[in-house]
Amino acid sequence: MFSTIQNLNWGRTEETDEKMRRRLTEATLLINFMCSLYEEQLARGGRILHEHPIGALSWNLKSVRRVLGLPGV
Repeated sequence: MFSTIQNLNWGRTEETDEKMRRRLTEATLLINFMCSLYEEQLARGGRILHEHPIGALSWNLKSVRRVLGLPGV
């Protein structure tokens, strides 16, 4: 849901936009949960690997930015 290609689907129809909004909400919830797991892992001295394309919009999410700002990341 965060790729530039996926975003080409916006604006086609109202129904498509509503479906996209729902999917984006779900995807954001999943990434936020994943970031909370990252934080737990890092707090226990572990390591993480977050892999998304450089142009993915997910890099701009607050939860991802918060993890990026943690020591050692």
